[in-house]
Amino acid sequence: MPELRLLSMKTRQLANNKYQIQQGSLSAIILLTARNGNYYFRPQGGTKKIATRTSNKEEAIAIAANHFFDVPESKSEDRDDITIGELCERHWLATQRGEIENAKGKPIEFQHSKQIRWAAEKICGTKDLHKIYLSDFAIKDKGVSKPIADFRAKLFTDSRGRVIQQGEEYQQAAGSYNRFLRNFKALFKPELRETIYSDINLDDAAIACIRAVKLKKIEHKRFKAAEPEVLAKLDQHYSDPANFTQASNPRVSWNLYVRYWLARCCGLRKAEIINARHEWLVNDNGQWFVNVTHTARYREEEIWQDGWSSKSSNSRWVPIPQWLVEKIQANKLTQRKDEPIIHLIGYTVHHRADDEHYRKEWRKAVTLAGGDYRNYKKPTHQLRGEFITAVAHASGSVTTAQAYAGHSDPLTTSRHYYDASRVKNRIEINPLGQFLSHANP
Repeated sequence: MPELRLLSMKTRQLANNKYQIQQGSLSAIILLTARNGNYYFRPQGGTKKIATRTSNKEEAIAIAANHFFDVPESKSEDRDDITIGELCERHWLATQRGEIENAKGKPIEFQHSKQIRWAAEKICGTKDLHKIYLSDFAIKDKGVSKPIADFRAKLFTDSRGRVIQQGEEYQQAAGSYNRFLRNFKALFKPELRETIYSDINLDDAAIACIRAVKLKKIEHKRFKAAEPEVLAKLDQHYSDPANFTQASNPRVSWNLYVRYWLARCCGLRKAEIINARHEWLVNDNGQWFVNVTHTARYREEEIWQDGWSSKSSNSRWVPIPQWLVEKIQANKLTQRKDEPIIHLIGYTVHHRADDEHYRKEWRKAVTLAGGDYRNYKKPTHQLRGEFITAVAHASGSVTTAQAYAGHSDPLTTSRHYYDASRVKNRIEINPLGQFLSHANP
């Protein structure tokens, strides 16, 4: 954060959240609001909110003054210590060279290195990681590394400044905290020190503090299958795009249609559906499959590259009904084999894929089907669970469902996606029931 050198700044409160800032002959009026324990500001009449990343009102006003009056940043002191930014860069370069392996002995994907940097930015509270030094993590706050303690305090504080200790909000905050902390701690594995960090001196005390931080305990919720009658009405609703609210836009209507059925009939994840291409459809001895290759396109120095986009680095084949394949092929726009199945505005996979329309249509469909939307807030996750439950029932094996789902551990399949108490009704209305019993995983 830049040094705040507004010694002659005058502040006057005009209304509840309205402040006038004056620095010499310069003056600005801002609207200051608090959310999730941090302050945001925007100019009067403006719409774009700017985060201050601080819970101190006076400091937030000073940051706003820096923004409007363009106060020059003070030069940071020169230190011989290594920065978190340099460690992330070394990890990224080693990932590109294939020098870092996962638990299976295979080179990790580029996406993991991106997640590590993202976690570091969240924990450090800034995107400029070259301003954060490793030795800063050696400072303890109540026995915990101070930057991590500050990050945890912000994450587990609600909009009213109260500490979250239980309930659904706590579970969500704990999940985010564990994800960021697990990725950040991966930057300091012992094998990395012996390879990519071997030529530099690291702060052992700081690394010990980071490794000593414990994850939060999360209460895992089991997958709850939808009522058979609700699921049957959902299938009926999504069988005809004319039922959709956005039916006037053919591109949006197609995306709503195909996203539902790829999750419903194939159990694909959201990222896999967005990245799915026509070349993924394979006919093997009269049976159609989706060859989920997990590849995603990303741009690096004006060159399109292919990389891993999903949680697993293993490809898998998932059966898909022929009627759905015919629908997908009939809606092909070009002759390119790598054309995305989802109709994009531009030829790139980095897009929202009409998420807002998808959620609104899902909420409308669940309500019309007589279901409680609060129980089915995640459409892709819900439909994926319905598919996995149907596969487990039809095959009589959780391991078969695991193979189709792309999970590395059958515990993940049985714990989070398989409703064993409801399997009797799943196969009767699942569109895959006609051939799942004799399909090979």
